[in-house]
Amino acid sequence: MCWPTKLDLSLERIHFADDTSGARWLEALQVNFLKVSIVQTNLRELSSNVFNSNTFTQMTSLLIGDLVQLIPSNETFMGISRLETLRFKNIGSFVPIQLFNLTPLSSSLVELEMSNIEAYWSPIALLGNGHIYAKMKTINYSNNNFTSVTFNSTSFLGVKTTIEQINMGNSRITD
Repeated sequence: MCWPTKLDLSLERIHFADDTSGARWLEALQVNFLKVSIVQTNLRELSSNVFNSNTFTQMTSLLIGDLVQLIPSNETFMGISRLETLRFKNIGSFVPIQLFNLTPLSSSLVELEMSNIEAYWSPIALLGNGHIYAKMKTINYSNNNFTSVTFNSTSFLGVKTTIEQINMGNSRITD
């Protein structure tokens, strides 16, 4: 079934029960969300298959920001194969950030932003050593706590022909 209405969804300062989104979140709504923004909420956990419903199949942009903590699932991004822009801003900590599996977004993601993240994490590891991003143009890793970034011949494999900008400004990179 294809939902008839396409909308943008902005959730600001709302309360999530048990601090989690729940699986197949908002699935019962008969709409398609194109752009989703979740900011300044108590959300702490992105469940498996949270966006895996008809409600989010057309989603092209997702912003999650201004949270104290965020725990992703390995299957958080299942079902959203049209997502072009993914932004995480001002997150106190990701526990653990290595659970981010961006593979479902490999053929659609154009812009990735992970800025002002308090947790220590590897920007190259998040890219999966570049093997999965066919359309990636912009990577914004500014204002983060990582201190060391190791580049090698496979660091941006798969994105080096499409990438236009990488921003790691205002981070604590010393090596």
